[in-house]
Amino acid sequence: MNTSEISLPSLRDPGARTDDWSPEQQFVRLLELCEAQIGSAMHDAETAVGTLLHAFNGVSETSRSMRTSTDILQGTLDPQVIGELNRQFDAIRGQMNSAVIALQFHDKLTQRLDHVRHSLLRLAAFTCDGAQRSQRQQWDQLLATLRQLYRTEEERQIFRRLIEEDGDSAVQADPQDDIELF
Repeated sequence: MNTSEISLPSLRDPGARTDDWSPEQQFVRLLELCEAQIGSAMHDAETAVGTLLHAFNGVSETSRSMRTSTDILQGTLDPQVIGELNRQFDAIRGQMNSAVIALQFHDKLTQRLDHVRHSLLRLAAFTCDGAQRSQRQQWDQLLATLRQLYRTEEERQIFRRLIEEDGDSAVQADPQDDIELF
C-alpha cells in the first residue's frame, strides 16, 4: 500500500498561508505527525530486519556447509562426536525456526502499521474537505474504504468492535481477548 498516493490539499503546499489557523488544520497536522512517526519507525525497523536477514542467511549457509562436512567425515569421526554435532545442528535449526517465526511476526506488524498509516492519511485528507466531513454518507464511504484495508482477523475484530458496534459495547473488552501472563 502506497501512502504517498493520498494528497492533503493546501496543508502540504509551501505557498499556503500559515496564519489561517483552524482546529481542522491542527487536527490534520497531528494526524500527519503520527503517520510520519510511524513511517520513520517502520523504515528504521526495516533496515534492522534487513541486517538480521543477511546475518540469518549467513548462519543458515554456514550451518548447511558444516552439516555437509560432518556427513563427509562421518566415517572418520567418533560416533559420539557425530551425534553431538548432529544435536548441535538440530539446535541451530530449531533456533532458526524460531527466528523465522519472529520475522513473520515482524512482517505482520509492518503490514498492520502500514494500514494505520494509510488510515491516518485518509482521515487527514477527509478532514480537509469540509463538504465531505459534514455528510453522513461520506463518513460511511470513508469507513467502508478503511474497512477494506484490514486483512487479518484481529484487525477486522477491532474495527467491528470500535466502529461498527454501538458505543457502549465498543469500550467493553471481550473476555476471550483477555491475556493472562501468569
